[in-house]
Amino acid sequence: MNARKKILVVEDDTKLRYVLQSMLEQHGCDVVACSDAQQARQFDGDALYAAVIDVRLPDERGDALAHYLKEHHGDIKIVFITAYDDLKELDVRLHGASLLVKPFSFDSLWKLL
Repeated sequence: MNARKKILVVEDDTKLRYVLQSMLEQHGCDVVACSDAQQARQFDGDALYAAVIDVRLPDERGDALAHYLKEHHGDIKIVFITAYDDLKELDVRLHGASLLVKPFSFDSLWKLL
């Protein structure tokens, strides 16, 4: 991945959000970190390269947010993250969407970006 790609991280767990933001920034990315879908929907900056989205956010399902981002940011890569293994309701049929189950290694995430 080229340096300075803009990545959106949407994770309600403060510690995990901080770790993801820090690691991505150390790998040369610009990161917009949000705790919920409402904050993520307010982002209107440069085009996003990718989004790392928790499946179960406090205010909206992650797949609904991903569909919104696809509509507004085109060919954005989507990586869903979750601590749950029962994902029957999740629509991961988005073009380019991937899924990681917590705990996961940063290397696993980086390979998907």
